[in-house]
Amino acid sequence: MNRLITFLGVGCFLAASVASAQSEIGTWKLNTSKSRYTGITPRQSMSVTIESQDGGIKVHTVGVAGNGSAIDYSYSAKYDGKDNPISGSGIPNGADTVAVKRINANTTEDTFKKGGKVVNTGSISVSADGKVRTIAAKGTGSDGKPTSIRAVYEKQ
Repeated sequence: MNRLITFLGVGCFLAASVASAQSEIGTWKLNTSKSRYTGITPRQSMSVTIESQDGGIKVHTVGVAGNGSAIDYSYSAKYDGKDNPISGSGIPNGADTVAVKRINANTTEDTFKKGGKVVNTGSISVSADGKVRTIAAKGTGSDGKPTSIRAVYEKQ
């Protein structure tokens, strides 16, 4: 009987871990009124779709930058901290790769690089109720000046 209880307890723990590790999966829409930008023009709109893929994620971001230009980029990554290519337009600080690392069940870190040089780092946290995704990021713009954002997304 004790083995059964232990087995069930471990099974529930593992199921909860897998479910919470997928907290970022879904479609997220930028709440422009709750978001803040320094060194870059605020986004007019933004939507991020995150799918589970081969032990990692597939991310597709679309929107409109503050100057009216299109934002449309994608990447696939595992949570191993290794660089992955990004394709599209409107990529943060002109990056060409991104590395993703899981910190805990609801938090990841992203490192964006251009030509091997770090141009943006961010911490992405999903609220305990799974309804809000907040990105706090800092970097260096193409003009060499510092950038920072606090972007708040709501699950759709």
